[in-house]
Amino acid sequence: MEPPIHHVVLLTLPVFKGVFYQFLEKHGNDIAYNFVFDYDELKTVTEKNRNAPALLISFGTGVIVPEKILKKFHRAYNFHPAPPEYPGLDPHFFAVFDRVTTYGTTCHIMTEKVDSGPIVAVKRFPVEGSPHAMKLLDMTLNHTFEMINHVFQKILAEGIFPEPIDEKWGQVICTKALKKSLCKVDPLIEEEAFCHLLHSFQTGVGEQKNLYIDLHGHRFRYEGKI
Repeated sequence: MEPPIHHVVLLTLPVFKGVFYQFLEKHGNDIAYNFVFDYDELKTVTEKNRNAPALLISFGTGVIVPEKILKKFHRAYNFHPAPPEYPGLDPHFFAVFDRVTTYGTTCHIMTEKVDSGPIVAVKRFPVEGSPHAMKLLDMTLNHTFEMINHVFQKILAEGIFPEPIDEKWGQVICTKALKKSLCKVDPLIEEEAFCHLLHSFQTGVGEQKNLYIDLHGHRFRYEGKI
């Protein structure tokens, strides 16, 4: 039987603290915990807590945790707001571009290589219509929070650690470079194809201006409909 977890380290963004507080209060009893928001904070907390079995939970962060840090934790899980078919960065953009009819969220054991560790849970849901990428992300976050709540209950309240299941990661990794290549607009693109690009990758004026055209050594970014 594995030892109970006495300390949880939550590697996330400040905006998600409130959600995690709810899960800790619901399932964690008097368990010790620390929020960390960057690698330096994670390293400091890890060095200070060397004795009690600790759990690392990662969500919504771009911090890559090296193997030497992961080895210091009894277990380390990451929650990826996309199904296994879409490992990597900003997968919701690529999913809309692919016109998915189902999407999901994934929990996996952390390894040094991002979105590659053994998968322990997947929750899929139908995608109706053609939602904007940010709408799809909002939908996914709701399902991810449900998964986090379930995993916290299993680990903290019941002492059960999620184990690998029969799910595999997709071969194509969502990267900044891949998104950039897809967002480059051909000046001769047909209207229907352009509208699909716009729907898939543009998040609004003043936000992420992803679409662009390169012309005579100059780059022009999408500003909005005229």
